[in-house]
Amino acid sequence: MFTLEVLFPHPRSSDDATDEKLAWAVSSLLAAWYKNGQVLEHLGVGRTEAGFVVCPYVSEEDSLDDRHASEHVAEETEKLRGLGLYPPRIRSLGPDVEAEKACPCDARPFLYLWTGEIRLESPVRCGECRLPVPIYRLPSPHSDAHLNLRAWAESYKATGRLFTFHDGEIEAFAYAQLSSVSSALTKEGRGVARELERASGTPVFYDIDRHYSEGPDAERENKCPGCGRDWRVEDREAVGFDFFCEPCRLVAEQPIDEMLPEWWSRWKDRVHR
Repeated sequence: MFTLEVLFPHPRSSDDATDEKLAWAVSSLLAAWYKNGQVLEHLGVGRTEAGFVVCPYVSEEDSLDDRHASEHVAEETEKLRGLGLYPPRIRSLGPDVEAEKACPCDARPFLYLWTGEIRLESPVRCGECRLPVPIYRLPSPHSDAHLNLRAWAESYKATGRLFTFHDGEIEAFAYAQLSSVSSALTKEGRGVARELERASGTPVFYDIDRHYSEGPDAERENKCPGCGRDWRVEDREAVGFDFFCEPCRLVAEQPIDEMLPEWWSRWKDRVHR
């Protein structure tokens, strides 16, 4: 992941209405870049004497190249071109030392959906290198496909924050959303995964959260929550997961916490199901 400095050059106008119109046009392009996955996040638009400046986080140094543009991005760039604001001057401020690099693989055996409550990288991961795949490098079957993917990821991150930073009934609700195949969050994510698989021709799995464990005996009897078949992987090195169900397109890691929370008995039937 990289941070860029993007300057849309335009001298400051004495007419506030003109500046407001130009700022709105810049914001519209940023929104289109975001929906297409070209921008991961940005912290607002600054106005300087030289023009409008924004410092977005991106997957790769060339993420904003026109060759990655969607139809919506192309429409917004033409509007800016007509206003004399395009092309912008782009300068890389360097890689983010705390973030992951983008997937470099030419071929991927499978993809999977995963994100974390504070992750900015793409929620689509490569099954070979486990690194994020930039969204704009993925085929989009329709104009809202990438936006649907980003919307699910934002919902997942918000739910993850509820689980991480709360306890009691709020934690229980969030964990049920993250760990159950019948939750609204999981259904939405698996729908996005199926759509991406149809467009790409590459299997797309859903990484379902399994944080809590009832102990070794329960784990030995653990079955796929989608179909009830055995899904424990004998050779983790082969697929990179402890649990893997190809028919259901579900993957999971070994649970890490055997200290069950006080709400477990009340919510047990709504998690891991």
